[in-house]
Amino acid sequence: MNYIELIRGFWRSHDVEAFPTNVIALYFYLIEVNNKTSWIPSFKRNNAKICADLSISFPTLNSARNRLKQAGLIDFKTQSGNANVSYSLKNIFKVANEVTSEVSNEVSNEVSLRLDDTKDKLKTKTETINNNPNGLGDFTSPRLKSFEQLQIEKEKELYRSIPKNKESVFKFLKDRPNIVDPYFDFWNMFASETGRPMAKKLTDTRRKKLRTRIRDKDFDMGEIFRKAKSSELLSTSKWFTLDWIIDNEKNYLKVLEGNYDNEKFNKNGHTDSTKSNQEFETTLERQKRNAGQI
Repeated sequence: MNYIELIRGFWRSHDVEAFPTNVIALYFYLIEVNNKTSWIPSFKRNNAKICADLSISFPTLNSARNRLKQAGLIDFKTQSGNANVSYSLKNIFKVANEVTSEVSNEVSNEVSLRLDDTKDKLKTKTETINNNPNGLGDFTSPRLKSFEQLQIEKEKELYRSIPKNKESVFKFLKDRPNIVDPYFDFWNMFASETGRPMAKKLTDTRRKKLRTRIRDKDFDMGEIFRKAKSSELLSTSKWFTLDWIIDNEKNYLKVLEGNYDNEKFNKNGHTDSTKSNQEFETTLERQKRNAGQI
């Protein structure tokens, strides 16, 4: 189950359904309960427990879950005389794909011909885009841009709702969000835990470099910190900072590829990377003098 996809699916449905607050509260409550069960397909929750946790009456609970079921966001099964109800969360993106597949299998020959014609037009347009030296810029619609921005806003909203502790932030990062704040916060948690200076401000420079790094498919901050903790060199070196990690692709890859592992470092001594680290410190100090604290 993908935590972020569930949230995105809910808000997309909310744009159409305009759910009241009790329905919103119940859905996010069920997400949290399912999360605690390690995302099993079906889980049980007592009616009285839900009513007490959300401070709502049973008729309100019954109405809210029926509303969520009608919207295709959840399913639930009740048994007469049993207050424990079985719930399951539905991925709206998956359901949409299944519905699209069923409809496609039932279309008429006329519609199929029109679909082929549309595909040909799309192929021609794609070839035009690929041959366009300006890339997709001329063909990107404002509506698409606004939807992408909406997704980022939903990620920000979701991140604001989770506890700011190491476990929760680490779990959030597993879905590789597009926002930089959790990466910055995770560094400060690591720094606090290992006695390193914390990064006080998420500056524009840091935001820009973090955005660049998180687009790299190999960038894994959790694994970087895991290897850093077990490396004698990294755990004692002042140059191992957030700015060093995100400065370029080469630095963090050295960590992930084991260049600073104890076995390799003790065998080879200070590698050539030591020189580049010293150069980085020199450059950083010069930037601080010329432009103030980074």
